[in-house]
Amino acid sequence: DVLINTISLHSEDDDSDISLCVMTDISKQVHAQDTVFRQANYDVVTELPNRFFFNTRFRSLLDSALRVESPVTVVFIDLDRFKWVNDTFGHSIGDALLAEAGHRIKQAVDMKSLVCRFGGDEFIVVLHKSREELIKSKSAENILRTLADPFRLQQHEIHLSASIGISSFPSDGEHPDELIGAADTAMYHAKNRGGDAYEFFEGDMHERIEKQLQLDHVLRTGIQEDRFSLVFQPIVDLTNRSSELFEVLLRFSHPEFPNVSPAEFIPLAETTGLIRPIGQFVIRNALLHLHALDNQGDARYSLTINLSPRQLQDETFVGFLHEQISYFKISPERIILEITENSLMENNIRNEKILEQIREVGCQIAIDDFGTGFSSLSYLRRFAVDILKIDQSFIQRVPDDEADSNLIRGIINMARELGIVVIAEGVEKKAQYDFLVENGCDLAQGYFFSKPVRAEQVYGVLINT
Repeated sequence: DVLINTISLHSEDDDSDISLCVMTDISKQVHAQDTVFRQANYDVVTELPNRFFFNTRFRSLLDSALRVESPVTVVFIDLDRFKWVNDTFGHSIGDALLAEAGHRIKQAVDMKSLVCRFGGDEFIVVLHKSREELIKSKSAENILRTLADPFRLQQHEIHLSASIGISSFPSDGEHPDELIGAADTAMYHAKNRGGDAYEFFEGDMHERIEKQLQLDHVLRTGIQEDRFSLVFQPIVDLTNRSSELFEVLLRFSHPEFPNVSPAEFIPLAETTGLIRPIGQFVIRNALLHLHALDNQGDARYSLTINLSPRQLQDETFVGFLHEQISYFKISPERIILEITENSLMENNIRNEKILEQIREVGCQIAIDDFGTGFSSLSYLRRFAVDILKIDQSFIQRVPDDEADSNLIRGIINMARELGIVVIAEGVEKKAQYDFLVENGCDLAQGYFFSKPVRAEQVYGVLINT
């Protein structure tokens, strides 16, 4: 790069022109300017345009779209559970994952799209498509699919997912802040569904977000105000028709939320971090009730307790569990901890260590919702699983559905060969019960036997068969 200054001189003597040119090498200055521009407008980690560049470019795109009446769609992407990557593997691995995620997102959309890192673990894509064209092109599905593939960074294999919110110009807003806010709101609804999903912005979403904020507020004071309680659902031994095992289930009651279910408040507690004190409440009070039953002179009962992914990541969890078991003088083998397939594999190296510590305490391990998560079965041996709980979605269709019936038979036979106990969830009909007995299932639970009961009803619960 050179800068050329030219001066033209006219000679009066011979009526001629003379040009004087001075050329200066400005390569270093141009390179410095490019560097400054890139530092100001591009993200260092992902090499994608940053938030500053996006805001400037997005306004220009909307102005053009308004003039020619062309559609624009905003796709807001937030990586699910990215924080545990940094916490577990360090920020260098986290940065490498962000760079790879940015590359994958860019590859998943067409070349005309504007792809930016908006900040943290958030990305924004602007597409020149209408909502209908976006659905037809399956752009959101493509992004989710490419991010679901394992990230192989150094010696680690990391599984990740994303939550996506989508807004459309001009129906959801005509200004950048309106469209970004709408897409962000839709993204939070996708995250509240458990992540690995996308949502289009709808007009009532702001009201639903407000409800979530209100629920979050009452959950934060729920333990102090005695809003949480436990119920116990019998798990029936299909051989002798008795029940000495109960699943611990959490309930929440508040005047403003009279019918809120665990399916609604547990994911919210996961997102906000409230699951840690709530989880401690569940373990402490479950063991307290078991201790009370023991004091009645009958120590035959055992409990299954659900664990969330966040509890598995909590370094203080195993210590707290051991402390409570010792305090209430409960034999640890009477406590079965339920973990879903997906949460088990989410951070399998760390989880393997946590499960080893749980086994050292003496508790058993159960896989909840079996059949709905990872297809690999190698972890059954690797994590020394004691119990499989077949997801109720399979039980509901037996014995009429041949495929599900064969699947359940296969699970029962496989578990028998591995020395693993099988529990069938969601049994509601006698035909389902008869099928499970005929095929040698060990245990079952569901409304066919009994609804969840209060602690004081456990001792005298009657099992229907």
